[in-house]
Amino acid sequence: MSDAVEEPARIVIAGAERLRDCRALWLVLRDHHGGTDPHVGALRDDDDSWQRALAAFGKGVQAGEGFVVLAEQDGRPADAPVACAIVSIADGSPTWTAPDRVGTVEVLAVDPGARGLGLGRAVLDAVQEELERRGITEQRLVVTAGNLGSQAFYRELGFETFALVMRRPG
Repeated sequence: MSDAVEEPARIVIAGAERLRDCRALWLVLRDHHGGTDPHVGALRDDDDSWQRALAAFGKGVQAGEGFVVLAEQDGRPADAPVACAIVSIADGSPTWTAPDRVGTVEVLAVDPGARGLGLGRAVLDAVQEELERRGITEQRLVVTAGNLGSQAFYRELGFETFALVMRRPG
């Protein structure tokens, strides 16, 4: 997709105006999903996948509730970040009293040429800081069962298994 990152990236918190800047990274993530969990099925084409991602993950951001975190690097166009996260915010559980609100990282994607440089960690740290600024104390995300590398990465950052999503293909 792009050249490797050679300089540190600048972290930017943004709203819906920057959602579309995550398109290329979303497609990288979609392809990664296909590689880690190929048994789930065929991948959607680029435009269909991106439109569905915007509809599913961008709603909260477009409504002003969620936000986008981008890692930008000098020398690259502003609309070509090296990493991005799309974050939604929702009410907490109807079962448990805490937390009242949760932030969910719907998308975390890093340019393949920039992996291993700490950008995923930097973006997730920025997500946590922004959530805390908004009075939200819990950050969540979903990772597919076959994505063992990401599971290990998230555990290293302090994430723990909270629930299991199960499916029954029919």
